[in-house]
Amino acid sequence: MNVSPAEENFIRARSKAMSDHFMEFVVARGLDMDADTWPDADRSEFEVRNRALIDEWKRKAERL
Repeated sequence: MNVSPAEENFIRARSKAMSDHFMEFVVARGLDMDADTWPDADRSEFEVRNRALIDEWKRKAERL
């Protein structure tokens, strides 16, 4: 499967956004990097925010 330069840039940007989102959440709350150790409330909130970010990137992908 060949990936175009635009698709490659998109994949990199999406990966960075997801990683940044995770790290910002962890640092802001003083959580361990292992999400399995998080309190249920933090895990639930992260999942909601992460789902919104995934949906945002799906919309961006549709415009490629």
